[in-house]
Amino acid sequence: MPHATFRSALVVLLGLVTALPVLAQDTKGATARQLSRAVIAGVGVGVDKAEAEGTLDPRVAECLRAIDPLAIEPTYQRLLTAKFTEEELAFLDAHYGSPLGELDWRSSLNTLREQQGVPITDPVTVTPEQRKAINAFLSTVVTRRLNLIGSGDDAESKRILETEIARILEPCR
Repeated sequence: MPHATFRSALVVLLGLVTALPVLAQDTKGATARQLSRAVIAGVGVGVDKAEAEGTLDPRVAECLRAIDPLAIEPTYQRLLTAKFTEEELAFLDAHYGSPLGELDWRSSLNTLREQQGVPITDPVTVTPEQRKAINAFLSTVVTRRLNLIGSGDDAESKRILETEIARILEPCR
């Protein structure tokens, strides 16, 4: 890692660690909320794409759009609590509960919309400094472990999440 990048990452991480006791009080559970929002937003992007292609029944689309964005939050919270220490969760929650975490989330959703050929409905601008801070956060060991949840590398959490998502989507079939 180049010296300047390492220094930037260190500054961001030290800032988060210093702020953890204060931020954790206001952001507890932010990671589970963001993960739930991400899954349901992904469903929404799929709905938008299918509607644009004319391949989705309007009643199904309406049902899918009505799903609570936090529907999977309790499941994610249980998984996170089982896989991370309180300190690690506080670190993740500090990011996802911050304005930078919200910007990260919105930017990621726009990337997904763009990849799926769906119009971006909430354009955001990420400055080079913000991108550097987001990338520093994403490069941490804790964040890399977070990215395994629900992937093929964590079969148990993947099974749990797939079961929960199927349960939530079932009424819309």
